[in-house]
Amino acid sequence: MDKISVLIIDDDAHIRISIERAVQIDPELTLAGSASNGIDGLRIAQEKKPDIILLDMVMPEKDGFTVLKDFQKLNMGGHITKIVIISSLADTYEVQKSKSMGAFHYVAKPFELGSLMENIKDIYYYKEAPLADPSIFSKPVSVEKYVAEMLDELRIPSNVKGYKYIQLILTEMVKAPNHMCALSKELYVLVSEKYGDTPPSIERALRTAIKRAWKDSRFNNSKLFEVYTEKPPSNGQFLSAASNHISLNIYA
Repeated sequence: MDKISVLIIDDDAHIRISIERAVQIDPELTLAGSASNGIDGLRIAQEKKPDIILLDMVMPEKDGFTVLKDFQKLNMGGHITKIVIISSLADTYEVQKSKSMGAFHYVAKPFELGSLMENIKDIYYYKEAPLADPSIFSKPVSVEKYVAEMLDELRIPSNVKGYKYIQLILTEMVKAPNHMCALSKELYVLVSEKYGDTPPSIERALRTAIKRAWKDSRFNNSKLFEVYTEKPPSNGQFLSAASNHISLNIYA
């Protein structure tokens, strides 16, 4: 019986090497290749045509979503390759979007190596992986429209400068999900470059807008923020929950 070939694409060297060793000692599996970034991973996938790809989502050069999109363009000669996402960012948005883009299964980090090896075998012998809907890559979606509707629903006051900062940040977070993990480093800089304000001032403006909205019953009773009964959510908590909600409406 032919062995199940596995390609690992993960920039975390410790995780990548650990999976490599586990694959190599399993008599039913064989290592097709290993890559620390999406560019090399796609090249190996084209050359080796593995049965299973273990794909991390947060990587340099090409993130997991980009790899999933570019993988659909590869000529695999009819070979069925099933992509399994392995990620510590196991939120609903990421899971649903990755599956809509062709991922077959999702495994949250941290995981137990023995269980992962068994998952690989179960996935390989399962039915053919679902094909991605190509329309998702060209679907006309107005992210700005969804953002504006949410801010209106939550009664974020449009007459404070924090409103336009929140609007820009949420739009960027939905369009580029990797920015969720780089709030102060990247998104505050983006706002600063566009509006000429300083990151500390941007932080305060966001906080003021969120606090003022939180006093309104429509915000306070929103299911997105129902856990915050004694104090408003932090800037990060608000932006993460709001961007996830918008993304699910767009990509679900």
